[in-house]
Amino acid sequence: MARGVSTALIHSVVALHISDHWTRVRVQNNNSQKVYGALLGKHSGRNIEISNAFELKVSVTDDKKLDVDEEYFAQRSALYKETFADLDFLGFYVTCDDNEQALESDVFLQRKAMIHSEAPILLKFNANEPVACDKLSLTVFDSRVDPTDEQRLLLQQVPVKIVNEVAEQIGLDHLARYSREGAPAESTASKQLGAQIGSIASLHQGLFIASQYIKSVQNDQIERDNSILQEINKLCQKLAVLDANSAPENDFLQSTDQKLLVLLTALTSVQGQTVRLVDRLNVLARDRLQHERSSFIQHRHCSNLFPGLFGRF
Repeated sequence: MARGVSTALIHSVVALHISDHWTRVRVQNNNSQKVYGALLGKHSGRNIEISNAFELKVSVTDDKKLDVDEEYFAQRSALYKETFADLDFLGFYVTCDDNEQALESDVFLQRKAMIHSEAPILLKFNANEPVACDKLSLTVFDSRVDPTDEQRLLLQQVPVKIVNEVAEQIGLDHLARYSREGAPAESTASKQLGAQIGSIASLHQGLFIASQYIKSVQNDQIERDNSILQEINKLCQKLAVLDANSAPENDFLQSTDQKLLVLLTALTSVQGQTVRLVDRLNVLARDRLQHERSSFIQHRHCSNLFPGLFGRF
């Protein structure tokens, strides 16, 4: 058997895919049953990078054993291999209640994966882990043969690291628009604008107080304080230095920057949706082409068997 894996790099979109898969199944079936899927990525020495994943059809037999739909797995693997030629099959993923322990069913999945890969891995995702918990809910297992019993397969944990690409980070920022409490999360731009508005409000309040103080001194309502008047004079000199004509231009530039930021966000979202649509169309086109080829071969075979009915090509 090949050497074991030293580090597993998991892209955040893979964790998002598994979480979405589990959520959809739970909503549809009104229970938290396990979900299964295949992992795609690259090998780099003893490190692996998990970049993509797709769902599997797995059923439980009467004797509580797993039954993987091999035909469905082969079809999906072929389609993904045509679309993502640089990604290889790495292993399976499964959701669970405890991602730290390896079960007998996990060993069964690992043996299934060894049919298609020399050194597969198994990713366990604990969907019931609290969000606020510091514990990582993803665990990757590597397999090795027991030296005392060659028929026994041992699963051992592999260090995990979550990685993000720029496009993935933009998508995750959109998904994280709302905080855990359900309140809208503030962006960096909104925080900066809020700070500027607060500063302007404080300046306006200070100018109003200074104006009222000067009026009160002029009307002999309060005693004159030269130090306060000096500070007010300094403030007036600073305000006089400011160019009043540049304020509309600055406001226009700030408004333009905000609109460009919103436009960039919309363009990024449209670009991501377009890429996903193109990928799906490619998969459907290849699936249709395979179906047409299969129908043509069947028709050709029948025409050879019954030339009087179908004719010969």
